[in-house]
Amino acid sequence: MEEPKDKRTKAYKEWKAQSEGLGDVIEKITEATGIKKVVEKIFDLAGKDCGCDKRKETLNKLFPTRYKARCLTEQQKLDWILIERYKKQ
Repeated sequence: MEEPKDKRTKAYKEWKAQSEGLGDVIEKITEATGIKKVVEKIFDLAGKDCGCDKRKETLNKLFPTRYKARCLTEQQKLDWILIERYKKQ
């Protein structure tokens, strides 16, 4: 999913809340604690790239979010009920 342009919208908040993997989780933690700003400031003063984006991508590939919430459609729900009833027979 592409990042929405307007940060005031519900779509942006939903996009921001999604995690593709461990890299996104770590990024959210470092943003919330202020560590990310400190690291960026130090590396900006040194004139170097901190490698945060590359590290995030690597961790997301190595440890992706495995379970994403999916809702059943009405038909899938009915099929599931039929399967469960059949198993009990």
